[in-house]
Amino acid sequence: MLVGRYGVVLDANVLYPATLRGALLRMAQERLFRPMWSDRILDEWERNVRANNQHLVDDQFARMHAIFRLFPDAYVSGQQHLRLAEPLPDPDDEHVFATAVAGAADAIVTFNIKDFPAEVADDLGVEIRHPDQFLVNVIDLDPARALKALRLQREALKNPPMVVGIYLEKLRAAGLVQTHLRLAGLAGLL
Repeated sequence: MLVGRYGVVLDANVLYPATLRGALLRMAQERLFRPMWSDRILDEWERNVRANNQHLVDDQFARMHAIFRLFPDAYVSGQQHLRLAEPLPDPDDEHVFATAVAGAADAIVTFNIKDFPAEVADDLGVEIRHPDQFLVNVIDLDPARALKALRLQREALKNPPMVVGIYLEKLRAAGLVQTHLRLAGLAGLL
């Protein structure tokens, strides 16, 4: 993984948990990787967040979309229907592979590893990464910038203020167990 140039399609399910989304976007701001998504990925993200968080108002979604627009190069268009060597477990995920191909991504980061068969990914030249594995790799490749990004994210969470221990617990609760363990020993830098 070449830090900064490594292009990553962020599946809707990794954009869903606020703590993970914030960590990924802060790392992208530090140019630790190049994020990618499509309108369809963002639509899926918003549809799921709205369905499960009916207390959120349109203004909150507008602010989040403004944050996504801070990454104009992340928007991938021109996706084509792919002729895959084998059917996907969830045919609705073809658009994620199509986004990766259209954007010349190096990887797709998703919680749904099982929905992205290794054989298909290999044929398309794309790695499939779990967000926990991906974050640990980024931290290991450039600890100073990764920790800075995570510290900035934590410090921006002010209502209520996010102390390090609670921040680490939120990462663990989001399914980032290895990231939590890696950062626990570096808590003083967060």
